[in-house]
This record gives sequence, C-alpha cells and structure tokens, in this order.
Amino acid sequence: MNHTLRIYMVVPCSEVLGPYKRFIVWVQGCNRRCKGCIARDSWELDGGELLKIDDLVQQILHQDNIEGITVSGGEPFLHQEALCELISKVRKHKDLGVIIYTGMNYEEIKDTDLAKMADIIIDGEYIEELNDDKSLRGSCNQNVICVSDRYCDVIDSLYGHNGRKVEFIPNDGRFDMIGIPSKSVTDTFIK
Repeated sequence: MNHTLRIYMVVPCSEVLGPYKRFIVWVQGCNRRCKGCIARDSWELDGGELLKIDDLVQQILHQDNIEGITVSGGEPFLHQEALCELISKVRKHKDLGVIIYTGMNYEEIKDTDLAKMADIIIDGEYIEELNDDKSLRGSCNQNVICVSDRYCDVIDSLYGHNGRKVEFIPNDGRFDMIGIPSKSVTDTFIK
C-alpha cells in the first residue's frame, strides 16, 4: 500500500463543501488545468506537501465535531490507492461520510474502489462558461451523484440552488478561500 499522500491543503472543519461539518482534503496534482480553476496552485504533480497517511488519519479522527470528509484537488483519482487507504483507516474508527469532487466523468471512474467508497461524487470538468452560480458545484455540466443513500434526504436541499458560500481561513499571514465562490467573489479575489 501507498503510505503517503501528496496534499495541497487540509482544513479540519468546514461547512461549505457538503452537508454538515466536514474535514476537507485537497490533493496535489491535476492534469486537466481547467480554465478559471480556483485551485491552480494544486495543479503541479510534485507540488504541495507529502503527508503520511497515518498522520492524516489521526488528524481526521481527532476532529470530534465532523460528520464527514470532502476530498477535492487537484484530481483525487490520481491518488486512488492512497485515498482508499486513508478512507479505510478512518472508517475503521469512525463512520464518516465521503464526498469527492473530480474533474473526471462518473462513467470513467464508477467501477474504481475509490468511487465505491464515496457517498457523493461531484463529477465533470469545470467549464468556466457554464458557471451558473449554483450551489456546491462549479459549472452546470457537473453532476451530483449519490453513490450511497447516506445523504439522500439532504441532497436536494444542498445542490444546484442559487447562492454559494465560502469561508476565509487564516494561513501563515494570508487567507485561504474555502468553498466554491460565486462569480462576483471570483472576480473580486481571484482574477
């Protein structure tokens, strides 16, 4: 098994990338390089920080107030083996839900072990021209797929509605933006 994971960033508790309070993991490395991507610093395959999976498991398990984990990036499906190990180890101790954001289409990944471990997958390449400012996805071509029934009762109330939320988290003298920003926030802070 792979015992490390290349990480762009982690946030121990957030409420803007799925239902309830979640531990957020952004993996490092993406070969899609979508125009208008808000996480351009996560593209380089050898960037970020290499973390031991067991250390990340401990960080997640020590967050008492979370209901789940959200994985984004970068591209999570470039790190399938390591993410499967992470999720398996966490779930041995805590029943946490898993949401994965991927630039791949669900049909490409649905039979992978990582996809089968998810409760929700938000799939599809980000297309800037299709950004419709709807909640919890970047562009209207992206699909919200319930892989399990864990979030079926809340899914319709969360995804595809007007209004987006972001959080600003202090990080070494700067602020990191967490969430999927509206077009006006993107224009103000990113472009």
